[in-house]
Amino acid sequence: MVPIDMSLDARMMLTRMSLIYQREQGKRAKLSRDEDIVAIINFALHSLNQEYRRYYDAFVGLLTANEIRELVAQGAHIYRGAMVPDQAEAPPAELTAATRTYRGVVQEAPATPAAPAAAAPPEAAPATPARPKRVYRGRVIED
Repeated sequence: MVPIDMSLDARMMLTRMSLIYQREQGKRAKLSRDEDIVAIINFALHSLNQEYRRYYDAFVGLLTANEIRELVAQGAHIYRGAMVPDQAEAPPAELTAATRTYRGVVQEAPATPAAPAAAAPPEAAPATPARPKRVYRGRVIED
């Protein structure tokens, strides 16, 4: 198998998960073997340990789409909001200002409201900026 490349933070979460896996299963898991990495990830599906689930959620949050795709190809079950995209990630140059990415999904950005035509011209604005209001115990103090 091809070794899985992932960030140092993801490796740290995987190391913490492996310690809990070793304590609960009684088996030593080597992070140099992809089979053991997949076993540690799949153990999260059946674990009731809240600490283990927190580390798993953090681990999945640190993975890129390519890393998730590699893990799924090797038999890991990734879930909890993690999407496994069908195609490679789009380069940043292809994204326009009309799109945004939210939780790994590229969405169309909402249209900005048009400026009203009857708006005051910029020269009508006051020359000095308004002072911020002073608040004392939830009440505005007038000067």
